[in-house]
Amino acid sequence: MNFKNSKLEERFNNFWNNDIVTRDKKIRAHFLKGTIFFPPTLEVNMLIKGYLEALNTLIANILRMCEDFKDKKYIVNYIEEALKTSSEDFLFYKTVLHHKKWDLKEFELILKNAHPLFKKALELNGTIAITDLLLESNNGIK
Repeated sequence: MNFKNSKLEERFNNFWNNDIVTRDKKIRAHFLKGTIFFPPTLEVNMLIKGYLEALNTLIANILRMCEDFKDKKYIVNYIEEALKTSSEDFLFYKTVLHHKKWDLKEFELILKNAHPLFKKALELNGTIAITDLLLESNNGIK
């Protein structure tokens, strides 16, 4: 059985679009409204935290459910693309927060709860090949 074009992939895609993309759009809209005098509200911090929690859930569920599928390379590419996109989003958020001279403390606290693969992707500015990391962690694709 293949992950590509499966019902499970469709579920993950819907989760991505309905949860993560929606939060990203709301965060970016908030950034457009904010100024140096109006730093991020609790709402935007909760959106960022929710985005990260959703991403953690997505990664953990894919890793947990992937053993039943034959197309491991496709799954690895799927995870890498999610990590790359999310890294770009979070690096953008950090840049905006810094540029507007908003306090980064809450943002950094939120990131402490990131999945280890996402933390590594952020360290590498979104460019990550996760195959070796998955093998190292004993928590991944076999």
